[in-house]
Amino acid sequence: MEKKHNLSTSQSNTENTNPESKGPSSDELKNRFKAGSIPLQTDYSDLIDIADIGRRAVGKAPDQTDNPNSGLELDNNHGLSVKTNPAGGISVDSSGIAVKCWPSGGITVTDGSGLYLKLAGGNSGNGWNGVSGLSLGSDGVKIKANNGINVDSSGVSVKAKANGAIAVDNEGVDVKCWDNGGIQVTDNTGIYLKLEGGDTHGSSGTSGLSLSKNGVKVKASNGINVDGNGVSVKAKDNTINVDPTGISVRLGWGIKIGDGLDVKAGNGITADWNGVSVKSKDNTISVDPTGISVNLGWGVKVGGGLDVKASNGINVDSNGVSVKAKAGSGIKVDSDGVSIDIQSIVSALSDLIIPPGTIVPFYSDGGLPNGWVWCDGNNGTPDLNNTSSNLNLVSGWNQISESFTYLSTGDHPRIHAAHARFIMKK
Repeated sequence: MEKKHNLSTSQSNTENTNPESKGPSSDELKNRFKAGSIPLQTDYSDLIDIADIGRRAVGKAPDQTDNPNSGLELDNNHGLSVKTNPAGGISVDSSGIAVKCWPSGGITVTDGSGLYLKLAGGNSGNGWNGVSGLSLGSDGVKIKANNGINVDSSGVSVKAKANGAIAVDNEGVDVKCWDNGGIQVTDNTGIYLKLEGGDTHGSSGTSGLSLSKNGVKVKASNGINVDGNGVSVKAKDNTINVDPTGISVRLGWGIKIGDGLDVKAGNGITADWNGVSVKSKDNTISVDPTGISVNLGWGVKVGGGLDVKASNGINVDSNGVSVKAKAGSGIKVDSDGVSIDIQSIVSALSDLIIPPGTIVPFYSDGGLPNGWVWCDGNNGTPDLNNTSSNLNLVSGWNQISESFTYLSTGDHPRIHAAHARFIMKK
């Protein structure tokens, strides 16, 4: 029985850009060409159609235009294969075609799931999120926001805590300082304490504090001590007392505590709202704004200090006030008082009765009487007290002279002499 050929169908297949499989199966066609069989024209036509399907599959049919973007290539040695771009991220091997991932590119392929972002430290236990700061989900990849990070439609930003003194704007993150809070931010150095009257050039101003790399401390000036115990008043000496109860004046003589620190007025001192002043008992003392002075009466004057005004018979010197006795007046003044100087009077009388130059023997081992001198040849006296002559005589003459006479007789005269010293009135 003759098999009919559907040439119109066969012809249309050559023009169909997406041909469907038609005709007998390969096993049926093999039976028609087995030994003892006579293939019909339709069998040849079916065989040609099958071959044309393969030719069209590789784009080699006469009516087909080469498509360089098909991603396929025909190699005489290997046949039809997928054409890969060496830099296109596609690999083909005996297992099939796959996406080619660079190990350090952050993209990987899971078994059966497809491509996904490879996050640092990610694994099946943590949902492949790891420690990358990113998270994966069905909605896509996103920043995994933790403390202090905010993610919204504007992007990723620092999340400032309300009332946390942190400000965030398009210029960045900075510390928000209250103008009256004593904290300042410099352009380059950082945060520092803002001291009253100070600046960033080592000036601590008038704040009483100082800044350094060691920290902030109290700037100790006169009367202030700073140590491990804290800030305290530094007392110069024992006039000031400092203890845990406070600072006080250590009281000495003449000071008392009233509503404040008062002068304790003793004898001769008055203390009132005008101040401390000398209290005058009577009119002998004068007190005014210029000072204290003695009201002068008779016999008192002001010199280098307060002096007794010396008049007749009074002497004033460094020893004090004394009676001034006239020389030779017979008045004696000493620590015992004023008295008549009997010896002085007698001496004066003797000066009047016995004239100077009178020579008399002085039979005494005592000292010279006042107003007399020895007759020893000095001070205008004759030498009557020498021992070289056996006998000294005083003889009248018309002038003052001396002579020596030696006795020469047959018999030596025997003379008894009571030896005494001669004195002469000056």
